[in-house]
Amino acid sequence: MKRSKKSIVHIQGKSKRVAAEENDSNNDQQPSPSMGDLPTHLLIEILSRLSVKTIFICRCVSKTWLNLLSTPPFAKHHFTRAHTCPLLQNPSGKRLSRTLYLVELDRDSDLGDGSFGYSVNEKLDTKFNCPKLDEAKKMMPKCTRSLGLKLDIVNSCNGLLCLRGPSCDDPVVVYNPVAGDYITIPTPEKDNCMEKAVVSGLGFSPKTNRYKVLRMLYFRRPSVGQRLYVHMAETHTVGSGEWRRIGSCPFSLCRKSFPAFLNGALHWFRDDYHPDFIVSFNFGDERFQTIQPPPPYFLANDQFGPKQSSYRSYYSFKSEISMGVLKGSLYLCDSSSYGHFDIWVMKEYGVKESWFKEFKINTLLGRTWPAGLYQPIDFLENGDLLMYFKRNALISYDGVEFKYFKIRETESKFLAVAHIPSFVSLKDMVGNNVEVLNVRSR
Repeated sequence: MKRSKKSIVHIQGKSKRVAAEENDSNNDQQPSPSMGDLPTHLLIEILSRLSVKTIFICRCVSKTWLNLLSTPPFAKHHFTRAHTCPLLQNPSGKRLSRTLYLVELDRDSDLGDGSFGYSVNEKLDTKFNCPKLDEAKKMMPKCTRSLGLKLDIVNSCNGLLCLRGPSCDDPVVVYNPVAGDYITIPTPEKDNCMEKAVVSGLGFSPKTNRYKVLRMLYFRRPSVGQRLYVHMAETHTVGSGEWRRIGSCPFSLCRKSFPAFLNGALHWFRDDYHPDFIVSFNFGDERFQTIQPPPPYFLANDQFGPKQSSYRSYYSFKSEISMGVLKGSLYLCDSSSYGHFDIWVMKEYGVKESWFKEFKINTLLGRTWPAGLYQPIDFLENGDLLMYFKRNALISYDGVEFKYFKIRETESKFLAVAHIPSFVSLKDMVGNNVEVLNVRSR
């Protein structure tokens, strides 16, 4: 019996549909491309661009990602791309809170056409806890043990924090808040002294590839018929277990601000008046030196800028200036003048002629800006300058207007330090010669 052409066409069409369905079924069984198919170096390149908060979330995706995001190559590459962020610490009564907040702003977002008082809500999701040091009480000075073990930030250097005791001011901990690990600093040799004051700071020597803590001790000892004031300096190489005296410190340095780390050196303001009021300590050759400030603040006839030199004028001025690092350059921000504040940048480090006035911000245009001390932190991706205002606010400036960042979950007062987050482990920095402890931050 012959089949009709119509039935033959129907059978052929059905066969094609079945074949197509089988082909689709086979395609469905084949795994689709995923992030895991990418080479490791590309994964590191992509993930290193994420915020710290997002990286913590990615660690929970799979064991493979957790292992990748915990490797030294990822940590080192991430640090080369990391931006400077405000790290906040709340006062808690008479003491500082153990909780630290890393503020990671949406750096490429449009913050709006703000004017005076315009605020952007910023939730603090990235939190860390300073160590309690319960396991290391015996290694700490008695003055710290008796104050609830809540520590104060001395400075930030390459993702690490130096913490000090709230009473005696001795440095006691080197801490990486992102990695959660820390090292206790050995107690310095006891000095029989009166009215002791300590200035300290953490730094890094590119020459030796080692981290060091500098401690400057200012005290007086009763002498024969007079008081003898002594300035002594000593250093501790992190991981070595001991302090080493390097001689006297020729300067009295200000303790009320965070020292700025740049080019292997820490920078402070002098506590006493001098035309060269910026002092640095180089961790490579362990030497102090002065840095000449911008031209308006240094005159050969010992005048201090627009004001006549005196302790009164200098101490007033010192409370209205800040110093730090912007895009790899030392800056000085002067808020002492009425109606504006200036930001000077040293374009070529150590060259006095390279000081350049990067900003002169008029505070009388439109509605008046709040008066007080400003501390620039970094530039956002949209070009805005992010600053910490000493009256407890974060402010961005776009060249014309400024905006407040309303920080939730903080008290009315907080401290802010410019900090570059780092996932690099302290063990990878200092080796296995010292015990590295860990804080459960999350």
